Amino acid sequence: MKKYLSIFWILIFTFDASGQVVNDDCTTAQAITIPSSGNVCITSTTVNALSDNTTSACDTGTPGNEVWFTFIATGSQNTVTVTPTGSPAIQRAIVAVDGTGCGDAAFNICNVAATNNGTATATWTFAPGTQVWLSVESNNDTQGGFQLCITSTTPPPSPGSSCGSSTSLCNLNNFTLNPFPANNNSFSPPCFDGTPLQQPVFYQFTVGQTGLLQWTADIQGVAEYDWVLYNITSGCPTNLTTPIACNYNFTGTLFTDPNSDIIGMQNGPGTCSG
Repeated sequence: MKKYLSIFWILIFTFDASGQVVNDDCTTAQAITIPSSGNVCITSTTVNALSDNTTSACDTGTPGNEVWFTFIATGSQNTVTVTPTGSPAIQRAIVAVDGTGCGDAAFNICNVAATNNGTATATWTFAPGTQVWLSVESNNDTQGGFQLCITSTTPPPSPGSSCGSSTSLCNLNNFTLNPFPANNNSFSPPCFDGTPLQQPVFYQFTVGQTGLLQWTADIQGVAEYDWVLYNITSGCPTNLTTPIACNYNFTGTLFTDPNSDIIGMQNGPGTCSG
């Protein structure tokens, strides 16, 4: 008599019923892409996050259940804001920012919300292209949702207020100067018909090649803006009566020498740092 054996395979599946979030460790930080505007906001939560025992100077108790994010700075000025949202919403949020390396616990700056439902904001300067890590957690262990907003932009170059304090322009990027500085200056270029400068701004730049020098100023509002150019190759001139060009009835074509420094308004020497 033949005997038949029946074999049953019992498969045991293990499920993680906790719903633990993936980005609760620096090494698994959620990557955020900064758009060309330099501003982005996302929503997230610390619910079901586990602690990786990393602490910042803003922690007042045991390490919290933080979540991690990372982005590449597109500008020098970087601001991160955490705002409670959803139900439940995180309370007494802490945001900590690190631009030196994942997991080194060398936070550049941190901030904790002053009150429940308050926001936490951290601002720091990074060189564009720096990878930045940041963590979000609750300072009183009240986990919940939040909106995370990142701004990574480079502020426009602030102008000088005199010939000797002129600001160097380092590239051809457009920028907006707003508000316009409330500078004062009694100097009057000869082509201004004796009218002193009103709220003058002073920039300088180095000419890179021989050719036509051209720029565009898009004026907002009803104010009238004038300009004058000086050659400052030998430094800020003591006698500013011989500009290269001036907007007062200026109709000529301005050619430049690549070995010369040409300046907008009447600026002085400066060092390009960016």
